[in-house]
Amino acid sequence: MQTLGYLLIALVVAALLFYGVVALLPRGLSVSPQRDDAPFELPEHRRMVREDLETLRIPVAVRGYRFAETDDLIDRLAAEIVVRDEEIARLRLVADEAKAQQARRPGPSPNESGVSRPDTPDSPAAGR
Repeated sequence: MQTLGYLLIALVVAALLFYGVVALLPRGLSVSPQRDDAPFELPEHRRMVREDLETLRIPVAVRGYRFAETDDLIDRLAAEIVVRDEEIARLRLVADEAKAQQARRPGPSPNESGVSRPDTPDSPAAGR
């Protein structure tokens, strides 16, 4: 019986200590996190540039980033990378075709280039 009495007294003392500590704690420690409702906008009618990414701040929710907006950003960047890769491939193909055409046709000789040299008889400087 005495053991049960001591256990009851220990529980009451522990509960009073817990209540005292909680009551004396400053209220600032129990502040709940606030949502960051900053606007999150991507340019819709133009391609993204480096400055868009440098100034972009993804809004923070109670537990990290908002997944839907982060997924939108990743999808947009992936689409722009695909567009740029296709454009680079197209431009490389055009450049390769231009090089191939230039290699097939003979280039003008130095005298046929249309630039007159001062030491040729048909140049204005030669008549002086």
